[in-house]
Amino acid sequence: MLFLHRNCKNYFFSTPKKFDDEQKLIKDAEKFTNTKPSFVFTVDNQLFERDLDNEENFISTYYLEYHDTDAISDVANTIVKKDKIRQAGFAHLNLFCTDKPKFAFPHTEKIVILEVSDERSPQSINQYCQKMRQDISRKGIVMNNFVSISLLEKLK
Repeated sequence: MLFLHRNCKNYFFSTPKKFDDEQKLIKDAEKFTNTKPSFVFTVDNQLFERDLDNEENFISTYYLEYHDTDAISDVANTIVKKDKIRQAGFAHLNLFCTDKPKFAFPHTEKIVILEVSDERSPQSINQYCQKMRQDISRKGIVMNNFVSISLLEKLK
């Protein structure tokens, strides 16, 4: 599960964590919901997890515009070939906010989450992820970037 919250200064404050009890997190998120949106990504189907020498330092999320079995299979087969991806899975999105959204995001059940480990800069890792997205797009599957986050050990 990945939890993103926007703080009161309109900067993204991200706390990527794995939570064991989804129901408890959802219940707690509902208690503390305010006017700033909080996004909870819950992994429904983990594709794989690899042991890599480098620490996880980048998370990239995408949404699929279509949800057919062949497209899911093509996405999974393309992702598994990428050696810098530590973990990948299909997820769904929950949004918590007291203000009603102006529109309903139609792709909440079709999220792809990639956790990438690499020594290169966040820009280079993002390019690596975008190249993989282009490879998938060449197969006729529309996969759009939702949000990418670089994980820092400490703030500068």
